Amino acid sequence: MNRATSIGKLTRSTLLILVVALILGGCVTLDRRELARDVASDGGFQSEIIKTVHFDLQSYYRFNNTKKVVTIYLEGDGFAWMNRHTLSKDPTPRNPVALRLATIDPAANVAYIGRPCQYVQKSQRRNCNSGYWSKARFANEVVVATNQAIEQLKKKARASSVHLVGYSGGGGVAALVAARREDVESIRTVAGNLDHVTFTSHHKVTPLSDSLNPMDEAQKIDKIAQIHFSGSRDKIVPTYIADGFVAAQRAKACSKVVSVAGMAHGGEWEKAWPEMLQLSLPKCNITNSKEQ
Repeated sequence: MNRATSIGKLTRSTLLILVVALILGGCVTLDRRELARDVASDGGFQSEIIKTVHFDLQSYYRFNNTKKVVTIYLEGDGFAWMNRHTLSKDPTPRNPVALRLATIDPAANVAYIGRPCQYVQKSQRRNCNSGYWSKARFANEVVVATNQAIEQLKKKARASSVHLVGYSGGGGVAALVAARREDVESIRTVAGNLDHVTFTSHHKVTPLSDSLNPMDEAQKIDKIAQIHFSGSRDKIVPTYIADGFVAAQRAKACSKVVSVAGMAHGGEWEKAWPEMLQLSLPKCNITNSKEQ
């Protein structure tokens, strides 16, 4: 395995922020949808609800259609649990990390896709039962819907290939989607849950019994250039999960794990992201795009 050392170091503690957020969980009045709209608008992104066979998915995008590749960001699991024992009724993220990362990506064509049932309301909440943000968060229908949304955005951008970026559970979805496509030039995961069997075992919680496991596709995508970023202080998805995913791949030169010093799972990834994007993708025996 090719393992880089570290990127930057954030001195601000995110643990206190997370603890306060959990304590105040029942009192939060901030409109999570409005927050996402503001983040997207500030980044010059347009909004579109994409209809797929299973779900209506929220997307944001910024295209100039001058490049042949589009970078697509996939959101994390969002506000899936009220607490360790109580599922949320609405998985819309309180902090849309992947959206924040997307809006500061300088690439010509950039898009973002929320996970099933995030952001959408009323008639757009088709098939939105809580299983899709708990034990079925990586279900086949989730992967199918995300793949269909990617295809629609790719056509809108007039692109011929895609880069995938996934945060947390979105990293796992990125790997599962990539295994079904022939046009993925690279995968970047940020605190990605790439092996939910190991993840649930680590936390001693109920297995994701209705989910596909990204680890099972590790060898199928091992000729795609990959960087898996892991926070040195991430206690939610510890680094050894990404290490194990890369170790399971045969084409070792195509994938690496990069530790981000001082970063927790829900840390301020957007502060480190410009530097992270500057890291060169591994050289593989396939043609990698020079578009970043």
